[in-house]
Parts: sequence; C-alpha cells; structure tokens
Amino acid sequence: MDEDKYIYKELSYKIIGYLYDIHNEIGGGHKEKYIQRAVEVILINNKIDYKKELHCPLMFGNNIIGEYFFRLPNRK
Repeated sequence: MDEDKYIYKELSYKIIGYLYDIHNEIGGGHKEKYIQRAVEVILINNKIDYKKELHCPLMFGNNIIGEYFFRLPNRK
C-alpha cells in the first residue's frame, strides 16, 4: 500500500479496521442501509466525528450533470 495516498493515515487505518470488524461480525451480502447503520454505530462508539450527509455534485468537464447525497440513517 502506498502510504502517501492517505491524507489522514492514522484515522484511515482505524476506519479500515472498523470496517473489517463490521464484516467479521455480521458478514457480507447485507443491504447497504444495514452496513451504513453498523458504520454509524461504530463511529459513535469510538467517538469519531462524521457528517451524516455529504452533497457531491457529479461533474462532466465544467458542468454539473447530477448530484449525489451520501447519507447514513437518522440518529436516534
């Protein structure tokens, strides 16, 4: 792995480890919404700040041709 490609190397390794923990506990093949919920739980339990929804425009050249909203389920 090229370590220079990570902006926040330590945080990146922690999150990758948490994703492996989730996979090891619940396995693969689940709907995305359940993986999102597990990620939210593990981030909250480990006191890692995150944004619940992130807007990302889809660009073609200098034109916005669409948009995505990356979301985690609502917090209770």
